[in-house]
Amino acid sequence: MDYCCVDLSMLLERLQSAFGLTDLVHDWVQSFLTDRTQQITYSGQLSSVQSVLFGVLQGSVLGPLLYVLFTAELALVVDRIWPQPAPVCR
Repeated sequence: MDYCCVDLSMLLERLQSAFGLTDLVHDWVQSFLTDRTQQITYSGQLSSVQSVLFGVLQGSVLGPLLYVLFTAELALVVDRIWPQPAPVCR
């Protein structure tokens, strides 16, 4: 899993349920993670502005901490994404 793959709604839920973030602190982290946009330049052309729906900020101080908290119990995250048992490769 990579920083850019973090599901923000799942992260916010985990911060509240597993780590007890509530009220003002939860709202602050939510504000930090949501309503972000990005834009790129390629071959001199500027793209349109796009909403960022997944991922934590990679250049921030908070990004690595949020990623570690999100992956702290990775098995629970995987069970939520893929509730069916994964096929066994032989």
